[in-house]
Amino acid sequence: MRYCCTLFAFILIAATSNAQRKIHKKWKQLFNGKDLSGWTPKITGHDYGDNYGNTFRVENGVIKVSYDQYDSFNEQFGHLFYKTPYSHYIIAVEYRFVGEQAKDARAGHTGTVVL
Repeated sequence: MRYCCTLFAFILIAATSNAQRKIHKKWKQLFNGKDLSGWTPKITGHDYGDNYGNTFRVENGVIKVSYDQYDSFNEQFGHLFYKTPYSHYIIAVEYRFVGEQAKDARAGHTGTVVL
């Protein structure tokens, strides 16, 4: 009897785990490739929603972060916040650095922060 209960518990856990894996295979696209709808910028030293210096922009279907309108970086880190909070997720981000970076900026950070 103990063996049957253990076997049943194992099968139940395996079935539940497999069902959860199938759920995770369906991706939800958060960026529409056209504009920053649903996203709100926050840049250090500026109000929430103020996209200072047009830091975050959409060009050719990608989100571009540019400091070309800054005199200097001056620790003005920026983040984009999505309108809907999520939990228990897997995130995929593709990024690269191109062109010149802002003066006095720290190079090599993806900007991906998961809270």
